[in-house]
Amino acid sequence: MSVILDATCTGKIVNTVGMPVPTAEILSEGNGPSEGVLLMQGGKQYYVTSNATDLKEVITKLNDLIPKLVTAFTSIASGMTGPTTAPPPSLATDLAALTAVNVQLTLLKSMLK
Repeated sequence: MSVILDATCTGKIVNTVGMPVPTAEILSEGNGPSEGVLLMQGGKQYYVTSNATDLKEVITKLNDLIPKLVTAFTSIASGMTGPTTAPPPSLATDLAALTAVNVQLTLLKSMLK
């Protein structure tokens, strides 16, 4: 018979119903505090949590970073004048590629499951 209980995990220690479950296999990194479920089947226990909030935060930070990179490179390039300091010919293509990645990340963030 399977049992599913609400559980928490902090510092790789799973707790449910106020008791630690040292034999639970953590199916995530288990480093940060999280809430999830403890699945018990036979003599085995598995702790499962959603990493969606972590992924969303990473994507948000990347979405913030990419436009700043585009702005910085554009600013640097605008100061490059003359034949010895001209921006690389691939700059416009590189900036467009960064912008495309940002668009893809924004779409991914909106579709997280």
